[in-house]
Order: sequence, then structure tokens, then C-alpha cells
Amino acid sequence: MSGPRNSFDSVLLSTIKRALVEVLGEKVAKALRFYVDLETALTNPDSFLILISTLVSPERAVILQKRVLEDLHSRFGSVYKPRQAKFSVEIAELRSKAAH
Repeated sequence: MSGPRNSFDSVLLSTIKRALVEVLGEKVAKALRFYVDLETALTNPDSFLILISTLVSPERAVILQKRVLEDLHSRFGSVYKPRQAKFSVEIAELRSKAAH
């Protein structure tokens, strides 16, 4: 693990860690952190969600995605409005908004 590259990555990583605990519970989140490099979400959010979907369940992955996006939108001063965009697209848009 190389560590987050910028402040948005740090926020994203901490948001994912918190959402894992909220959605899956502390024990499952801890087990996932052992087997899954959470930093994958920084470079390839869609692959990260597919992996979580495979390991836990597709339903939990969707809930996790929604929770992460709600929290990130809140941190950057907007309200999350669910849509059919890929996780990577939503993250890229938030990353761009954070840079401005």
C-alpha cells in the first residue's frame, strides 16, 4: 500500500472504512480490510465494488456505495441524488468538485 495521494483520497479512504463498519459491522469490516486492499477504491472504484459484491453480497455492495456517496456529497457541500452512474463516474465528479 502506497497511501493516499491527496486529501480527496484520504477523505475517500476514511469514508469507505467508516461505511464498511456502518453497513457490514465491525467484525466483517475488519475481515474485509485484511483480505481487500481498500486503496483499490482510490484507483478503480468499480473493481472495488465488484470485489465487495463477490465477497459479501451485491445488495450490501449497493448499500455501501450509496453510503459512501451520501457521506462524500455531504462533506463537499451537496446532497446525494441517486442515479444510474457508475461508482467510478460519481467518484471522479466528486474528485473534480473537491479540486475546485
